[in-house]
Amino acid sequence: MRVLFLKIFYAVAPFSSFIDPFYGVLLYTFISVIRPEQLTWGGTIISGVFYITIICLFLSSVLKKQIGLNLLRYGFIFSFCLYVGFLYLSTYVSPYTIPGEYQGGMEYMRGILQILLFCVCMFGILEKRPYEKMRFLIHCILFFFLFMGVWGIDQHLRGNELVEGLFGQAIIDRCAICGVFTLYLPLAVWVICKNTGWKKYFGWLCVIIFGGMVILTQSRAGFLGTITAWIVLMRYMKIRLRFLAWAAVAIVLIVPFLPSSYLERIRDIRMQDTSGNQEITDYSSASRLVLWRLGFHVFLDNPMIGVGNLNFQKASIPYGYRFAGKLDPALYFYIFGQGDRSLQVHNMFINILAEGGLFSAIPFYLMILLPLQYGNRMIKVASGPTSQSSPDILDLVMLQQTMISGLIGFFVTAVFANDRLMDYFYWNLTLSYLVSMKLEMRLSQLPVRTVNHEAS
Repeated sequence: MRVLFLKIFYAVAPFSSFIDPFYGVLLYTFISVIRPEQLTWGGTIISGVFYITIICLFLSSVLKKQIGLNLLRYGFIFSFCLYVGFLYLSTYVSPYTIPGEYQGGMEYMRGILQILLFCVCMFGILEKRPYEKMRFLIHCILFFFLFMGVWGIDQHLRGNELVEGLFGQAIIDRCAICGVFTLYLPLAVWVICKNTGWKKYFGWLCVIIFGGMVILTQSRAGFLGTITAWIVLMRYMKIRLRFLAWAAVAIVLIVPFLPSSYLERIRDIRMQDTSGNQEITDYSSASRLVLWRLGFHVFLDNPMIGVGNLNFQKASIPYGYRFAGKLDPALYFYIFGQGDRSLQVHNMFINILAEGGLFSAIPFYLMILLPLQYGNRMIKVASGPTSQSSPDILDLVMLQQTMISGLIGFFVTAVFANDRLMDYFYWNLTLSYLVSMKLEMRLSQLPVRTVNHEAS
């Protein structure tokens, strides 16, 4: 009965986009976080959900004139399109791409195109809607991740100790899973500070569950990212004493309950000597240093268009000889000596250089930097005394501060993992850019003397 209901729901729900495209945005975020195969306990009996949802959302957005070529005037959207377009080109012309390969580069390019279409639709739809719609969407997304966090704790208690594969086939690696909760943890602080009643308790619950998931994954990259996100957020909040006090209390209460294995992994965070002159205490982190160098080797030999999406594994095989005799023997075998071991860059920013070359990497970096730069600029502009008396401006400012904090924390985790195929940080980049636009529009409605004072 449950599966029958889900089949009917997933077949009918996408057409709600033609009533209001905003419904399609809500549905797409729902199925991207709480995926169909998760609700059918890993089954694949419900297929085509993403395709029909994104097609309905895109068509309804075009028909209702929510999106158009005019969106290319925004540097963020233009960079996003260039990144996807050039990566398609790199993958198509690459000698390493195998047409029709299961889970190959071209197959996953459809997923990246799907992410682009959704973000463009979300951008166009929310640009024309009042700010309350964006607030509602963000609260819904947080609720979806709260559900997944509770599910993750349940999986941990049932034996999946590191909650790997929490998001099904979409995100398997624990470092990436931790990065997701690092991305949204600061947003829970915004919910706490800008709401009362049950929403405030909802925010506290998100902080507790998201923080718990960061711990349960035992990801050192996630730990570094989360700490970075909190440091950035404290900087924005001017290190308020109350905030520091609550943080200190939380640390005192949490540390005694942390798994000893997690504390040991945190203590092991340090640089590793890969040459073999010193003992290697952690082959996982040491191998990343080598794989980053390997990624640069691939990039330097293919600087313009790279080797194509997900083709690093095939392209990097001949490079093993360059490291022979230069690495600790056990480390060399750990990286190159296991035939079934999949070589990955384990760094999102180097990965795009190797697989997409400069043609894809430059717009990719711009797509990341533009929302951060725009957001920081608008936060500074909104720091004037008159604007601070406006509740909606204060809300937008804090929302932007928490979004940027989460993004920066996520990018720290992405230094140690290739998270380029993950939907969620693209969503937050898009939302961050939209928040800045809403903030700029609201500031333009203030008295001219206020805006001029701030601009000066």
